[in-house]
Amino acid sequence: MANVGTLVLINYKYKILIMVNQYSKINYLFTFFASVVFFVVSFMSFPKVGDSREIALSGALESWSRPSFPETSRLRADDFCEKWTGKTVEEVDCRTAYDVKTLTPVKSEQTDAVWQEALESLEQQQRVLGSLVEHLEKERDERKALTQPLLGLQLRLDLWAERIEQLKSANKKQDKEQSIYSDMFLLMLEQQGLSYNAAAGTFKTVNWHIVRAADQSANLIDRANALKFNLALIPWVMAICSVLILTLAWRRAQWMGWGLTLGFLVLFWFSLLLAADASVNYGQGSTFFSLNPLGNQFNRQMVVGVIVLCILSIGLFFAAFIKRLTQIALHHLSLTMVALLLATLVAYGLQGPAMGSEFLKFGTAVVAGLITATFGRSVHATAEISPGSLTPLRLFRAWVGRHRSPNDPRDAIANVLCRPLIHFTLFCGFGVGAAALLFHDLGAALVTSIVAVSTLFMVFGARLALGVLTLGVVMALLMSRTEKVQARIALMLDPLTASVSDFARLLAFSNASHEQSFSLGKIPWCSGSGTCIPLQALSDYMPVVLTGVFGPTGTVIFFLSFLMGLLGLAAWLMQKFLTLQGHTRALSMMAFYMLWATAAQTLVTFLGNWRLIPLTGLGTPLLSIGLSSALVPVIAMTLIMVVKHQTPADKP
Repeated sequence: MANVGTLVLINYKYKILIMVNQYSKINYLFTFFASVVFFVVSFMSFPKVGDSREIALSGALESWSRPSFPETSRLRADDFCEKWTGKTVEEVDCRTAYDVKTLTPVKSEQTDAVWQEALESLEQQQRVLGSLVEHLEKERDERKALTQPLLGLQLRLDLWAERIEQLKSANKKQDKEQSIYSDMFLLMLEQQGLSYNAAAGTFKTVNWHIVRAADQSANLIDRANALKFNLALIPWVMAICSVLILTLAWRRAQWMGWGLTLGFLVLFWFSLLLAADASVNYGQGSTFFSLNPLGNQFNRQMVVGVIVLCILSIGLFFAAFIKRLTQIALHHLSLTMVALLLATLVAYGLQGPAMGSEFLKFGTAVVAGLITATFGRSVHATAEISPGSLTPLRLFRAWVGRHRSPNDPRDAIANVLCRPLIHFTLFCGFGVGAAALLFHDLGAALVTSIVAVSTLFMVFGARLALGVLTLGVVMALLMSRTEKVQARIALMLDPLTASVSDFARLLAFSNASHEQSFSLGKIPWCSGSGTCIPLQALSDYMPVVLTGVFGPTGTVIFFLSFLMGLLGLAAWLMQKFLTLQGHTRALSMMAFYMLWATAAQTLVTFLGNWRLIPLTGLGTPLLSIGLSSALVPVIAMTLIMVVKHQTPADKP
């Protein structure tokens, strides 16, 4: 009988091995099929190199010989302002030559010489640009995409020539008038492709101005060559990356990891397609955008893709290191909070609100996960057995060390639980306060507040959560009176008459897509009249772009499906939290709160674009350009696969 039982057991294990091997073969077959699909669809869908006017212009510039003039003979607009007024650009309003303190016109003693120098500089720039026009005329037959930049440059040259003649004909008496100075200054700004901020006294180069082809041709050629290379490379990148990442995900989390990774690749591929389309076609038909202001977005998004895939791969490969790191964080909770808060402030200070908001959401999710895993069950048991231990007043007294009775078990329990509660509240308060008040990042403050209140509700109960929520509502009401929030409310309520015209153009774009959605690769970024949707289309206004691609009904279906997918994964993580032990519980709750933050960001972004709430300035997760839209969701997805891998019952 023993031998028979052994044979049955061996046969059973052999069948299991055969089944696992078959599943592996199916996985490899699906992975190969997915990589082929990515290659074919990328090759067919991404815009062609010959459609880019930057690539065509860079090819023409390589054979253009720029007329040589002494660099000292060129007078910049800011130098003209300083020489005319005899003051620095910070001391005067260069548009009018008025002193910013006395509000009176100022002139130096060399205005006549400066005026003549400015006229010579204008004529020199005209000759340089005229030479470029002649060269582009010769190249246009071979490069059809040169038509728009050429026409835009010719139109500007004709207008500038007329204005130069008007300035020349001004008599000596008029030369000294401030209005004549203003005409000269504005013409120099336009001809040199500069913008001027009178409040800050700063000048900025307009990168999409046509004169960049003459004075920064090397930069334009480098950017166009990078775009050309990436457009040709993307089919191979998507195919190779899909094979590597899907195989690694299968080995860590089997079908769940494979499905998650495939979904991520599809969404990221779609974001790359939109970025590529905008980098090639944005501004077509517009007389304002001779060059593409979004021409570098696809190159940047490719870099973002490499970083995100590295994060995903490293996280899956070093799952044991994540386990060790989580154990250290569980034993040093207060130090972890301080480190994450400092990292958030550094990210805001060095990288700006986009990256700072991701660090804030990531840090809050990590701390919330650690708090929930460490104290969640204890607090739940306390709420059932001794609810008086969790009153806000008793917890506060325990924290400050006052009115504690050694014989009262409620005080002893409150003494244990007060520190994590107070420290978490302070962490979220400092983080949200810095984001909203110091860095004016209202969107990140809103999403982080949702995560914080949800954590307090799940761990410490409704009473504390409602108290913090009430305080947050009061702060929100106070902040709603600020000029920035009032402008966004006006934009939501009456977009056609608001001071910002973004929504007027977005509404026109959405209305045009209601009858028939736009196919991929044929998105009309600009209307027939030359009016383009805002430059933030790939970031803040991605839901409107989705409406143009999928139509209104398709966008709603995508929105609901994306939210349901996030909530389904969150429910699975909650089940793991309730059934697992140790560091895996903490990892599951970290990923849970990251998904919760992603869902909240998705909700407020879509509702803001649909004008149901004020705009928050947040991008759409996994679709908007930039690392700030993908960092937290990708880390959450990585943690989900690590949890799946480290679940004992799920290991092969």
